[in-house]
Amino acid sequence: MTSPSPTLPPRDKRMVSMPLETVHRILLTDPSEFGNLARESREVHTPSFEEFSGPFLGDPTAAPSMSSTVDVADQIAQTMRRAFFNDLLETVMQQTTARALPESLVSLLLETRDSIRALIPNRTDLHAILWKDDPDLQQLAAPAEQDTPIEKLLQAVVPRLLEAAKALTLLESADRAQTTVSYISRHSSGTSAACSVAVVSPNNDDDNDGETRGLAAFVVLSTMYLTHKAQMCQQDLADFRLQTVDAPVIHETGLDTEREMFQKRFGLFSDSSTGPATRVWVQQLVSHSPYSKQELLASESKRVEVLQQVGWVDMILFRTPPPNPPQTQDHGAMVQQHMPEVLSLDMAYMREVRHVTRLAVMGSALALHACNAAGTGDAILKSDELSPELHIERQKLIHAMSNFAIGSQELYEQGVSAAVISLARTLNPSFLEADEESLNSRTSAVLRGEDPVIQLLDSRMRGIFRTMTMWDPSSVVALPRTMVTGRSLGSLGRQNESGQGGTALFQTEFQGAAKGEFSKKGFSLYATDLARACLMATKVINLTCLLYGSVFIDKLIIDACQESNSTL
Repeated sequence: MTSPSPTLPPRDKRMVSMPLETVHRILLTDPSEFGNLARESREVHTPSFEEFSGPFLGDPTAAPSMSSTVDVADQIAQTMRRAFFNDLLETVMQQTTARALPESLVSLLLETRDSIRALIPNRTDLHAILWKDDPDLQQLAAPAEQDTPIEKLLQAVVPRLLEAAKALTLLESADRAQTTVSYISRHSSGTSAACSVAVVSPNNDDDNDGETRGLAAFVVLSTMYLTHKAQMCQQDLADFRLQTVDAPVIHETGLDTEREMFQKRFGLFSDSSTGPATRVWVQQLVSHSPYSKQELLASESKRVEVLQQVGWVDMILFRTPPPNPPQTQDHGAMVQQHMPEVLSLDMAYMREVRHVTRLAVMGSALALHACNAAGTGDAILKSDELSPELHIERQKLIHAMSNFAIGSQELYEQGVSAAVISLARTLNPSFLEADEESLNSRTSAVLRGEDPVIQLLDSRMRGIFRTMTMWDPSSVVALPRTMVTGRSLGSLGRQNESGQGGTALFQTEFQGAAKGEFSKKGFSLYATDLARACLMATKVINLTCLLYGSVFIDKLIIDACQESNSTL
């Protein structure tokens, strides 16, 4: 039976259309870092017209190059854009004369116009100004009384493109507008030379219509370019609003939004069928608790400790999957992955933490073998600072370990072995070639998970994460932990000498302490990355306590303890 939707206060209108993942990401972000919220998707570089046009002007019959340094999705998108350009250009070039521009080109021009107008949707009084003389482009689209050379029709578009560019410069940031101003300057004369680009004919033969093709390519690419720039501007505005308006509001009120959406998706907190995977998880963390059931029932602080250290660190971040929990029709796929529903929005963060820790364990094991082979001991793996030479070797090792596309396991192991040997030679220039075979063998064992050092380092890593989830700055009096607060992340409002305070100060101190712990335990090559991952892991479980601790998880822990006692 489906539970009715919970009755909660209406949400702020700004959050109604906000993806829940974005709300969750904002709640995990310190206000001092709101400026980073859009960096992953934001296109920082503003391309010039020449940079934008370059990928479109090669041989249209050539297969696109698949660079290993560019995201595959971006390559596919660029391939689709190039196909669109080639198709539209050939549509234009199929006609020597016409009574109107091709409908597909007019549609693209209208899209450019609308993209620019969308930057000021409420200023309809300015919309006509944004494209002088012919705001709706109907004259170019409507059939004329007689055929007109296609070149003349294209030339009539150029002034409108320049007007659109001028309008765009008034709406872009000063930095973005520089390339638009450059575009206007280079093409404002309207001459054939200024309004033409060199484009390869698909037949690769003498193109008798070269000038017309160059003009047509210029018009199509200019329209695409100005649309692209208007969309970049729109994204900048959205990012600015997110960082300065929406994020502060969501950071203050988003907890209620997440709780509401959780109950709509999984059921009411009071419903006994809500969160089957979470219930299994809670039962297991109680059974693996170092405290007795009576101790857990008597102490909320111990329940928080068990949730963070056993439930999160031991059973989620550093565990092998337990037996399959019960399945449900609505969200069986998520349950199948053994992820509690209360952590359903944190799977990407969990995977990232696991990736960083796995890389650090294996890389540190390889570095330890390199140190032993070089006869230098492991002191450098416990140093707070690395020399420039070791930074270079660290990057070589990370690159080799991340190069999974090299072709085969054998080639992959050879690449990693070369990086490990290079590290050994940097540590000891007298490293003997005769020792390479032994180091290669140990490298293969590490990469295949067969080296006992991995288990040792993994145990150390787990211990540091367990410790840091309960860490408090030494200068702060420890506060009792509750399910409502999880921990006090700088709630005392302290400030350092730079005026940094609150959670920003906590994060700085936390990462410093975590980096020190990782370095002391032999992870100095990865200490900075591990400190960031550990902070993220701590923020995730702390937010889970804030969201669901007192209203859901704590009650499940108490019920699990009471059920265990009743069966004794």
